[in-house]
Amino acid sequence: MTKADHTGPFKEFVFEDWLRDSVEGVCEELKSAQKEFNSENFRKHLRDASKEQLLVVREFIDKAIDYIDKQETGEKKA
Repeated sequence: MTKADHTGPFKEFVFEDWLRDSVEGVCEELKSAQKEFNSENFRKHLRDASKEQLLVVREFIDKAIDYIDKQETGEKKA
């Protein structure tokens, strides 16, 4: 497929070119923001998020243990 004449009012849309430009733009943005991703504040947020996930898992396990304990207690009474 031939490309449209660049002297005209419209340029042919080429998906691969658009995608390449987009990826390059994102990469440039990430390079300029890299110091923000390496900041102590960013790392603290990551640690806090990981801790919250572990707390949720612990809560789930605690509830499962309580459920099993109640079942065992109920079976002994019956």
